[in-house]
Amino acid sequence: LDYLHDKQIVHRDLKPENFLLTDEPAHKCSAVGSTFAYRICIGDFGLASHCPEAEFLHALCGSPGYIAPEVIKEEPYGTAVDIWSLGVNLYILLTGIPPFAGNNDKESFDLTIKGQIKWSHLGECSATLRDLVSLMLKYQPSKRITAREALEHPWMKGEGVGDR
Repeated sequence: LDYLHDKQIVHRDLKPENFLLTDEPAHKCSAVGSTFAYRICIGDFGLASHCPEAEFLHALCGSPGYIAPEVIKEEPYGTAVDIWSLGVNLYILLTGIPPFAGNNDKESFDLTIKGQIKWSHLGECSATLRDLVSLMLKYQPSKRITAREALEHPWMKGEGVGDR
């Protein structure tokens, strides 16, 4: 995602179906020991769009439950919408529950616009991981973590990982 954003590409439809794992693990050795990590690839670029930094996108597109509030409210948007969607995906991976799932698209949109997240569902997660999710799901796009900042986040560097 950092690579895409560096190339000024906004995916606009990050959801579980659009993440792919390579069929073979990449073996990594370190001073601590060896680990196996799978490469995650992003697929389905049907809604992706080039968005230079000084410009914004306006189209209402994406999958309900994963779309950032600014898209639903038809406000100009940029790469921060992908971070929101990534935060939704991470929340689902951790809890098994979509944070903004309604009985229909309108309900999902309404829940997203309210931006009320049940943080109690993340109860067993480390404070470091909870922090990463909360930075991805900041309601104001300008306050959301960027893809590059997410890669530098303490949880991504292994801090608090043993807690969950």
